[in-house]
Amino acid sequence: MSEDADRIKVVRQWMEKAENDLRTAEHTIKLRKNCPFDTVCFHSQQCAEKYLKAMLTLHNVPFPKSHDLSELILLLPRHLTINVKKDELSTLNRY
Repeated sequence: MSEDADRIKVVRQWMEKAENDLRTAEHTIKLRKNCPFDTVCFHSQQCAEKYLKAMLTLHNVPFPKSHDLSELILLLPRHLTINVKKDELSTLNRY
């Protein structure tokens, strides 16, 4: 397999894991009154983190072993813009 094909495979793996976290958050929030919101927030943070790592991998940008969304987003190439507010990142980072 070529280096590009290997990288795409890893990107897909990150995205699949992100989608699993998103599905878990969506399923859990449907519990409504009995919903453990910290679990929804945790899986939402994990989803965002894994999508960021997928984008970094796609653009061949190395990243540290970190869960800090604010740190990871700063590593994105300048031409990529993500419309997210700092306070939204810091809220998710707590989980």
